[in-house]
Amino acid sequence: MNIVYLTTHVEDSDFATFCVKAERKPNPAGQNFHGKMIRCIAASQRVHVFSLVPASLGYLGKEGIRINDNLLYSYIYAPKNKYVRALVFPKRLAKLIRKAIGNQQALIVYDSLNYLCAKTAALLCKGGKHKRIAILTDDPKNITGTNATYESRLMKQNHGADGSIALTQGLVEAFGLYGKPSFIQPIYVEPSPDVEPYEYARPYVYYGGALFEKDGTKDLLDAFAELNLSYDLVLAGHGQYAPKVEEASANSPHIHYCGQVDKKTHYSLIKGAAIVINPRHYRKELDDCAVPSKVMEYLTYGKVIISTLSTPIKNAFPKDINWYEGDLKEFLKANVDANGGLSGLKENHAQKRVEELYGIKKSAKDLQRFLANF
Repeated sequence: MNIVYLTTHVEDSDFATFCVKAERKPNPAGQNFHGKMIRCIAASQRVHVFSLVPASLGYLGKEGIRINDNLLYSYIYAPKNKYVRALVFPKRLAKLIRKAIGNQQALIVYDSLNYLCAKTAALLCKGGKHKRIAILTDDPKNITGTNATYESRLMKQNHGADGSIALTQGLVEAFGLYGKPSFIQPIYVEPSPDVEPYEYARPYVYYGGALFEKDGTKDLLDAFAELNLSYDLVLAGHGQYAPKVEEASANSPHIHYCGQVDKKTHYSLIKGAAIVINPRHYRKELDDCAVPSKVMEYLTYGKVIISTLSTPIKNAFPKDINWYEGDLKEFLKANVDANGGLSGLKENHAQKRVEELYGIKKSAKDLQRFLANF
């Protein structure tokens, strides 16, 4: 089976190199997810990744890279003019991919949240020779910075997909792909054996992710400002609330902001933390169509996890996470002991089980069976 994978994911070492140098850090969530998905599929199939290099990364100094016999990346640099990019570029890219495929039939797997990927996939499959599978990781309505016009145009490009790989059933319904074959799995993990616990002078609570008020960053800072906890607070990531995090870090010796860190450092910070936390505000529409990637990572490396509700993850791991509703400060206050520690919290014992159920080996086999239908 020939598989073409359309994405903005770039090879991990290129992304890591860029993140070290860049002042404006790109969001690693999509990068990390699609990297795991690509490796899952490439474990058993030949995959040609056409990577639309994000404008924030600029020119990486190469046109592509071969990882192994099953995995080839071709880097594509889209025009800067937004009209050329939206109206002309997808046809050019589709032509380039058809040339690479030749006369062979291919399965087009693509990032449904990227308009250029979705439109190019639709053009490639016009005429019915190729099939396309949309990867559904979130509802565009949940993404900061999008508007109704863009969301409508994006959804239109996804409507004709032949199937989907989705994190939730709600996403399949949101994209109008019910009735089409769907592979639904909420968690993908890829444990790294060489991750060492982060070395830090005091026990710490760690949050790594988007720094927005809706993601609970303000709640976290407010709770630590009021409660006399015997932990430092360590945060990593970027977002609109980052200046407030920097200010809090400058004003308190017990709040440490790392900025955006590479994947290995993030995993190390999770593994070294006394407690890891996901304070993202609960919204049903978000819960139906999104799964917090940080909680997947917390399950893999974390000792004690505190999180607001994620129904897909709670259904899979109800007893390994300390779930809370309502106010974070009140939840923490209810669990503070006389020494400022957080006692009575459940430990995470899911590390082995999460890999067995949702690791690369198991996911690769399940995806292979699903893709064989096309």
